[in-house]
Formats: sequence, structure tokens, C-alpha cells
Amino acid sequence: MGLRWMDVTLPFHPEMTVWPGDPAFDLAPLHRIREGGTCNTSRIALCTHNGTHIDAPWHFEEDGARVDELDPALFFGRAEIREVACGETISPGDLGERSLPSRLLLKTRNSG
Repeated sequence: MGLRWMDVTLPFHPEMTVWPGDPAFDLAPLHRIREGGTCNTSRIALCTHNGTHIDAPWHFEEDGARVDELDPALFFGRAEIREVACGETISPGDLGERSLPSRLLLKTRNSG
């Protein structure tokens, strides 16, 4: 059996969950052909913590790697999915007693 590609990205929408204090996702039209524009374009505004994302080491460590400095190979390959029933934050105890795999995806209350 070959590897199966699975996109777990949640779609952006104005009512999506955001971290308290972060700006909400916003998509606004800029130009529309039907209104005389030469093309259709929109403006997107969001926080880097919106939606399905990875926290780069820099998110927690001043000298940590930023997302653009990570090896893209990290995002491809077999992964384990663990559902965590957590509060506002995820702590090591929320991950269970098993050792951590090389790739771990967390399914949280925001995943629904």
C-alpha cells in the first residue's frame, strides 16, 4: 500500500476560532470585473496563528527557527494524529504517556 496524501487544512472563514486578542480572519473584495475592474482581486488579513498552522520554534524561542527556515521535508511522511481534550493551552500531559513520533498532528476542539 502506497502513502496516502491527506490535507487536514481547515478552510478560513470569518467565524473561525482565533487566539484571544488576535485579529479575526477577514477577506474583502478590492476589485471586481463586474464593477468595472480589470481583474478580480481581494484583500486578506489574518494573524499567523489563525487556522491550521504550525508553531515554528521561533514562536516560543527568541533564537528559534522561523517557518521559512524549516526543512519542507518535515511536512511530508507518515504522521500520528492524537486527539487532545485540552483547555486553553496544550501541555505535555495532554499528549499521553506514549513517546512522541517524528510527526505528530493534534486534533483539538478547534478542529471541528
